[in-house]
Amino acid sequence: MSKTVLPKGMFLNKKSGIYYLRRANQKDLNLGKNYQQALINYYACSDVDFRPKNVADMIARYMQEVSPQKAEETHKSNLKSAKFLNHHLGHLVPESLNPRICRQYLLERSNNGAPVRGNREMSLLVAICTEAIDWGIYDFNPIKGVRRNKEEPRDREVTLEEIVIFKKFCPEWLQEYVNIKLMTGIRQADLLKLDSTKLRKNGLFVKPGKKGRKIEFEYEGALEACINKLKELNGYALHKSKSGMERVPLSRWFLFATSDRRKLKAYTPDGFRTMWHKAMKKALESGELEERFQERDLRSVAADLCETLEEAQVLLGHMDSRTTQRHYRRKTMKVKPNKLKI
Repeated sequence: MSKTVLPKGMFLNKKSGIYYLRRANQKDLNLGKNYQQALINYYACSDVDFRPKNVADMIARYMQEVSPQKAEETHKSNLKSAKFLNHHLGHLVPESLNPRICRQYLLERSNNGAPVRGNREMSLLVAICTEAIDWGIYDFNPIKGVRRNKEEPRDREVTLEEIVIFKKFCPEWLQEYVNIKLMTGIRQADLLKLDSTKLRKNGLFVKPGKKGRKIEFEYEGALEACINKLKELNGYALHKSKSGMERVPLSRWFLFATSDRRKLKAYTPDGFRTMWHKAMKKALESGELEERFQERDLRSVAADLCETLEEAQVLLGHMDSRTTQRHYRRKTMKVKPNKLKI
């Protein structure tokens, strides 16, 4: 761990690995070994008064205490956003934050060619101000409801023919990943976490990382065949024996495991991204695939394969069908013209 500046009175006992709070005329208070939890315990102490000098102090606390508890990709995105927020707004005192300043910030980011990135940064700042209510800085969120920059939903319509071509250049496990994605529409972060404990008697169980209902996808021919193939690929570890290398069944295995012979590690988002780009590069260089598409486009293909909007909404686990319609149903609508006798 790189050197971290701890809040006033907090210190780390390097021998035990435990964080403590040192207070005058009192015994040192054990805050725990986990850094993020220690920070939470530190600020929960009644005699600790968090008085930020500026917005940068608020950002720093959120990034130390709250953001690391989020999903890995969310935390990475927050790190990028925090950098820009600190640069542009970090010098402000907390009391000066208001919708006008935030709207000016968003317009500036849009003028600099980053309207969507600006929206993500503002979402982080709103979340920080919400936490600041619990920190005793605000009575209410002073910037909630700030109008964001306009975002156009992605409209790349990927055909099944393009996907078939792409799969030809994928390793076997990635082919099965694509198949399961098209059948279920599960988000990448949730797919990569799937392990054998999610294979229930009647179906594949998924608890979305984002807010949403728990889903169990019923087994049917194609889905069950994909899972069985992945079990052959990743459900066994290689161990040396007197007769050579032996395949030993694993009690718990990841559906999308790395090439490590022990098969105990799932692909990280970065590792998966590397493998996806390698396969995509080969497909494009072959000349058979003419246009690049992204992994997230497959979720939209899954939605378009559904016959109705309602079916797509249920498949993707959306609470609101408008989200499904705006961001995931991309195929061209077929409409019959009115019959007219002239």
